[in-house]
Amino acid sequence: EKELVWDAMRYAEKKGVLLIKAAGNDNDNIDEIIHYPTNFDEKGNSVIQSLITVGASTEDPLVLKASFSNFGKKSVDVFAPGANIMSTVPHDKYKAEDGTSMASPVTAGVAALVWSHYPNLTALEVKEIIMNSVNKDSQLTDISVTGGVVDAYKAVQLAEQMYSKKK
Repeated sequence: EKELVWDAMRYAEKKGVLLIKAAGNDNDNIDEIIHYPTNFDEKGNSVIQSLITVGASTEDPLVLKASFSNFGKKSVDVFAPGANIMSTVPHDKYKAEDGTSMASPVTAGVAALVWSHYPNLTALEVKEIIMNSVNKDSQLTDISVTGGVVDAYKAVQLAEQMYSKKK
């Protein structure tokens, strides 16, 4: 039912929502092996612009892409910490978890931080800020759009520059 999902994505975009989605955990190139929901139709066109797809990075600067993380030069926008992330689990406990489902909330948190300080920015401007403020690394160049890992501090700095120009 991909059309229903795409309709929901289009509706969210029309309402000014920035969608942030996990890339998946199969170590697949999702440019070639489609994982739904995808932001690309059969012709390879983006369904919406206000979506960020997130891969998982590690703490290891020598092996930055998490071994499980999906990737794609066209389909994965950014990477974010997604390995050995402390998370809540049932019964009031914490556990280190791995996955792009750990990385995408990190990116959503960066978006929320930027948007909370600069509420007049649009979803596309927040996306642009996140995409243009990554820490680039050659390991990620050929496996993601930006070739980098999200950086909250740089995102806020870039948002301030963008916001100041809008005034």
